[in-house]
Amino acid sequence: MCVVTTSLTSLLLGYDVGIMSAALPLMRDSLDLTSVQVGVIAGGLNFIAGVGSVPFGILADWLGRRTSMVWACVVFATGTVMMSASTDFLVLLIARAAMGLGVGATFVIAPVYLSELVPPEVRGALVCCFDICINVGILLGFVGGYLIDTGISAPADFKWRLMIGVGALPPIVIAFAAQFLPRSPRWLVSHGLLSEAEYALSRVIPDAKHVAEEIDSMTHAALQESSASYSQVLFPRTKSMRRALHITLGLSILQQITGSEAAILFTPMILRGAGVTSTSTQLLWALPVGVAKLIGELISVPLLDKVGRRPLLIAGGLMQFVCLLSLAVGFVQKWHWHFLIFIISGFMLSFEIGAPIAWLMPSEVYNSGSRGRAQSISVTVNRVVSGLILVSFPIILEWVGPPMVFGTFAGLALFSVVWYNLVIPETAGLSLEEITTLLREESFGHLSEASQFAAGIRSHSVGARLNKPPRLFVSRSTARPRGYGTLQWAAARESKLKEEGGNLAVPVRPRRTRSDPTFPGTPAHGGSLRL
Repeated sequence: MCVVTTSLTSLLLGYDVGIMSAALPLMRDSLDLTSVQVGVIAGGLNFIAGVGSVPFGILADWLGRRTSMVWACVVFATGTVMMSASTDFLVLLIARAAMGLGVGATFVIAPVYLSELVPPEVRGALVCCFDICINVGILLGFVGGYLIDTGISAPADFKWRLMIGVGALPPIVIAFAAQFLPRSPRWLVSHGLLSEAEYALSRVIPDAKHVAEEIDSMTHAALQESSASYSQVLFPRTKSMRRALHITLGLSILQQITGSEAAILFTPMILRGAGVTSTSTQLLWALPVGVAKLIGELISVPLLDKVGRRPLLIAGGLMQFVCLLSLAVGFVQKWHWHFLIFIISGFMLSFEIGAPIAWLMPSEVYNSGSRGRAQSISVTVNRVVSGLILVSFPIILEWVGPPMVFGTFAGLALFSVVWYNLVIPETAGLSLEEITTLLREESFGHLSEASQFAAGIRSHSVGARLNKPPRLFVSRSTARPRGYGTLQWAAARESKLKEEGGNLAVPVRPRRTRSDPTFPGTPAHGGSLRL
């Protein structure tokens, strides 16, 4: 129930994206909107969602995840009712602002709440149910828009109001159901409420011994953490926080920079540019795009904890590059619009192969004291980038044409693949506390088998390759293994002794740093540092 109810909050944005593709043309004619106003209405929600995530990030760390989620649903429902009753552009804008606040809040709270509640071995799949519901909402919006447009004999003004007004029902249901959810145990521990945290976790994990071990781990981590302000998250002083910020900002930007939401929202416009003039036909052929997006998600989520995060990001980025380049060529060669729909559907499927990780990983790489604020920063950047693309897409599409637009998106997709390969670590199967430790100790892109073995971590969910000890790195100039006496050497030794009960230390190659006082030859040892 926790996963289903929390994930349904993302249905709000999904339905809005899907239904707006059908409602925008009717709304434009009914209220006599200009192209710029249409772009502002389409992208304005994302701008406000970015801004709205900031206060709700503070609220999530102050009032708790569950209470903040209820308030977010109330704000979104209020905005939806206002929008369905709008009579001019100004009222539409105010209503979209309220809806944006609600969307931004749910995008901050839901992934954080789920990541703090579910076990690490299934965290990827369960947290990304949140993203699945976005795609379910998009598909429902497409279907609902088509059925209302073709199945109801009513003026266009009534049709678009009905399309949007139906969106007020889900947040009301979610706000009611959220009253029965457990509170976040990690949030409770960070606020000193240990008995309540144990009770909340026992509602998810029936094993009392396992619950006690998890509470002890959370308590130990909370003693080493402190609540971080936005300035501390944005201008970090520690190595782990700097790397977490780099990962968060990069994923948030690159997820949206290939124009996926623009392709969904403006599919009817793209089809019109390809020669399809019938509104009902445009809405009907937008359905395969929504179905492909959902299929991509259903393929990706089960693989998150089996294959890992990095392979899916890289594979999805390469597939996006191929589809976007094919789409640009298709418009140049004037392929039939059926082929263009097929390519757009392939693009949406490939986008969803790695898209859930942009919501999952920012909630993994931060400690509980800064997780809410960090997630709000992630949502802010993600929604602002999406809003910029949505506002500018119809204008640029008419100005430079589809080939140039989709060719540019293809180049950005290729860049994202390079960045994923260089920067993103593998976090599948690790607890949130272990991820923080590894970010502090290792380099970008190198949280691999050697790192995990050195820290005594065994991941059984990302394949047998992580369950094998790394090869030994022995210095040629000495009989002692390289890194002898370091913290990593000690961790490897302790892990090996626990597993085999022997005396053999299994060293791994350390990363030499000036801050490691146990490394022979560092200034702390009174020697000169030679790298």
